[in-house]
Amino acid sequence: PPSFGARIRADFIQGMGKVAGKFVILLEINKVLSVEEIAMLTGAEHLLETAASTN
Repeated sequence: PPSFGARIRADFIQGMGKVAGKFVILLEINKVLSVEEIAMLTGAEHLLETAASTN
C-alpha cells in the first residue's frame, strides 16, 4: 500500500483500485483487528447476548 503521509496502520490493506469509477480498498481480513480487539468484541457480544436474554 502507498504511504498516506501519516502514521497509521496500513498492514491490513491488501490493495486499492477503482471499480465502476469508485475507489475500492481490499482488506486483508485476518489483519483488520488485533487479537486483543477481537477478544474485546467477543466479550461485548457475550454481554449483549446476556442482556438480550434477560429482557
